[in-house]
Amino acid sequence: RRTRFTEDADSYYTGKCLLRSTLDNPRKTCSAELSSKLSGTTGFYGPSSDGLGTEEVMLQRFGVHSPKYTLSLTISIQDPQRLVDQLKFEGIHGSTNDPEALQRVKDYVDKRLAAFPSGYREMFDGISSAHVTRVKMHPSYEEAMKSTTPGSDELPFLSIGDALHALPPWSGMSGNYSLQDANDLATALIEEHQKGDWSSESIAIKFRELEKDFSLRTEDRRKEVAWTMDDKDYMSSTPIKDFAMVGRITNKPWSWKDPLQVIAGFMRFVTFLNRFDNYGVGVL
Repeated sequence: RRTRFTEDADSYYTGKCLLRSTLDNPRKTCSAELSSKLSGTTGFYGPSSDGLGTEEVMLQRFGVHSPKYTLSLTISIQDPQRLVDQLKFEGIHGSTNDPEALQRVKDYVDKRLAAFPSGYREMFDGISSAHVTRVKMHPSYEEAMKSTTPGSDELPFLSIGDALHALPPWSGMSGNYSLQDANDLATALIEEHQKGDWSSESIAIKFRELEKDFSLRTEDRRKEVAWTMDDKDYMSSTPIKDFAMVGRITNKPWSWKDPLQVIAGFMRFVTFLNRFDNYGVGVL
């Protein structure tokens, strides 16, 4: 990315980090009640330890023949290094399977999810590794173009996917955008080749067009994510009895008078049908 953009266009921290753990065999280590709720991606929402807010725990399946799960606890914190130091991990991106470190993770989760039913805290008893991930995203296309590397316009070089327009995992679209980018890039290269007179200059021109197209189609989702970057305010100040997924999306309490929330609520109702395709969100 630095070939095309300066450090001013690097990804920036969203104010959230994920305490992520690997759960090797949740159907053996989780209760029958929880196991029955597991699917491709499952979310659990419950009361914060002080009862004043709401906590979020996500389970995401990976692997086919021997499926495992990533167990993530979303944490809003301005300085993620504080969490790393508290857990005594080796660096923010360091993954550990040290038994003592994993026990510190379990102790931390026990305190943070103290108001959850015990079965949900016990999910972490079966973890085999853990790490802290800072959630980042790239700036908008308009902002990135203010920080291009001098002379890079003429280079036959193009980034795609997260290398060009990274979004947080809760955007739900990064993988789709990457596949779209790859497909459109391959198509463009074939078309350029078929012209018979392609050159470094013509490829560079085409790449700048694609770079703009690839970036701009992520902008709506990027704006939506930016709206929710401060959802720590909604999550931390909304008791579970008042919690609504629409509020989680729009970062404010539900209101029929808010057009954005009505639209988000409608879309949430439509996507509720995804439960029949093994997706779901559970509220404790």
